Amino acid sequence: MKILLWIFIALVIATLVLTYLLYKTVNDEGKHRLVFIANLVLALIVSFLAYSSLPDNYTSQRIIAFVWLGLAGVSAVLKFVLKQKTLTPEILLSIATFGALAQTLFI
Repeated sequence: MKILLWIFIALVIATLVLTYLLYKTVNDEGKHRLVFIANLVLALIVSFLAYSSLPDNYTSQRIIAFVWLGLAGVSAVLKFVLKQKTLTPEILLSIATFGALAQTLFI
């Protein structure tokens, strides 16, 4: 039980730090790309954790976990394929990460 608590604490700290760095490094393109990819990987891991921690009969919650995953994917497409220079991909990625984390911790 203690190990699970430490894993959840590490996920929360990693989410907070990476989200802070995501908005802090906007002016430096190289660092920002690296932080964006790290945040994207974290969002994918947390979304999968939210999906896989639910039983099969919780279909609506599992679909919501896929929505967080899809939102992270949309932010990656906006950032790397469409090369958007606005903060829209970062905001979508933050929503996906915090939504998946909240679903993992509280549902």
